Amino acid sequence: MKLLAMSDIHDDWSIVQPIVELPDADVCVIAGDLTDMGVFHRHRLIQAYDVVSRLARRYSRVLWIPGNHDFGLDARVFRDITNVVCLLNGPSTIGGVLFRGVSLSVAYNMPSLAYTWCHMTTDPEVELRAFGLDECDVLVSHSPPFGVCDNDGYDLLTKQVCHIGSPALAEWCVTARPRLVICGHSHGGSGEGTVGGTRIVNVARRWELLELSSG
Repeated sequence: MKLLAMSDIHDDWSIVQPIVELPDADVCVIAGDLTDMGVFHRHRLIQAYDVVSRLARRYSRVLWIPGNHDFGLDARVFRDITNVVCLLNGPSTIGGVLFRGVSLSVAYNMPSLAYTWCHMTTDPEVELRAFGLDECDVLVSHSPPFGVCDNDGYDLLTKQVCHIGSPALAEWCVTARPRLVICGHSHGGSGEGTVGGTRIVNVARRWELLELSSG
């Protein structure tokens, strides 16, 4: 299976334009922050709707989750576009591959962010509930796991660059062992790594064609 994965577009449609020149794939995956301010920038939300509509015509299935910048966006926003599925509604199985999605990111290094952005928390119990998932093949998570593809934050106490990923997600990867986690959020962490036997791919501010082998 081929997955065209992207995240953190932030209304910068040049990242995915022209859509007709994007590579062929079985599924298009958007791991959050498609917009920069969600419903607060109505004209840009209309542009986002147009881009997602064209992606849905280009690919047989578009799976997406909102990120911390996607204010007011939830499973209802693209529901009338054929082939578009928000994974916050529940898991989706395509070609025998089970996908799940989580929008939550943590803000332990800068707690004020949990009050100024959406889908963020400083509460470990909230984080544990969000990542208390059943097993799946592919997790689409806006946040990377702690310590992998996430070295892009700033610690107010130490005044140093720090990891901003989710510890609960890292632990879940070790126990549930999904085949792949597609994430974003940490722009400077864009790239690839592993947690246990799980492949982690951070596609913040870009797209990447991923191959998922059978079995």
